[in-house]
Amino acid sequence: MTDWPPVAEPGTPAARAILAQRRNGTNDPALARNLRAVPVVREERTATQHEAPAPDPGDWWSTRPLLAEVRALAYATMTAPSALLGVILARVLAAVPPTLVLPPIVVADASLNLYVAVVGASGAGKGGAGAVADARVRIVGGRGFDRWPLGSGEGIARAYVRRTKARDGHTDQYVYQTNVLFETQEVDTLGALSSRQGATLSGELRQAWSGERLGFGYADPDKRLTVPAHAYRLVLVVGVQPGRAGALLNETDGGTPQRFVWVTATDPTLPDRPTSLPEDYRLTITLPRIDGRTRQRMDVCAEACDTIRDARAAQMRGASDALDGHALLARLKVAAALALADTRLDVTAEDWHLAG
Repeated sequence: MTDWPPVAEPGTPAARAILAQRRNGTNDPALARNLRAVPVVREERTATQHEAPAPDPGDWWSTRPLLAEVRALAYATMTAPSALLGVILARVLAAVPPTLVLPPIVVADASLNLYVAVVGASGAGKGGAGAVADARVRIVGGRGFDRWPLGSGEGIARAYVRRTKARDGHTDQYVYQTNVLFETQEVDTLGALSSRQGATLSGELRQAWSGERLGFGYADPDKRLTVPAHAYRLVLVVGVQPGRAGALLNETDGGTPQRFVWVTATDPTLPDRPTSLPEDYRLTITLPRIDGRTRQRMDVCAEACDTIRDARAAQMRGASDALDGHALLARLKVAAALALADTRLDVTAEDWHLAG
């Protein structure tokens, strides 16, 4: 059986606490942190089991219990760990209230809205990572999120606000949902929607990544739907076949592909056969307590702030590559997701390095 921390001696209070954490989750951040400190106990292996190669002590996936668990779950379901981690972190941020933001390291508060591109050839299992996350990962705390297929730019605002009839014959806008995970398994869909004459999808997605105001100022107030800045959580997961990646890469001038975190749906270290996990195993992630009513900023380590400010200065002097224009903010969003998955509201230097 592959180790996935934390594991304790069967029958001990620590083992019972861990089992409760995994199966039912907990809203106690202190318990979640303590569980991660429980020492790992190696179990006996049978000669008939197919095991993945023993991890290098300096291996990236061994640096944190959550990462080790993600890889163990990936190997048990024959899924690429990178793709599985990408869709899990997307779901973590999808569950976070939009009131939680990154601090104004440069310019202004930054949104935690995240875009993930899962890259793989046809049949490589781009959608499999999402299916595993849906079936075997549980997120405790935060808010629930709605699931929407990707549509037009105008349709994005409709995922969050609706209109209802008022007494004067007009309609009033009201908030329907604040947290939405948009998904499309084929990048062709994104390309087709973006290339239509008069299409507004790419522009809306670029604005949404930064948490900017969404919607269009139609003359008819009954058709006018707007979503205020930082009043919505939008997370997007797109499946990308390399030969068709032009649907995204052709948008480089506008900055669309630079806003994506790219993960691979293949992994050469995947074992020949699935490794073992209990049938009822669930990877439980407990979010910290978040005030969903007022604006709340995460703390960010000085190293990340300095790196971002140095890059900003170079960009303003015209000395940076356009393809790297949003790389550091995308990295900071991943670091924030890793912190939140560790039941914390502060991005540490370790989070920053792991995200890099």
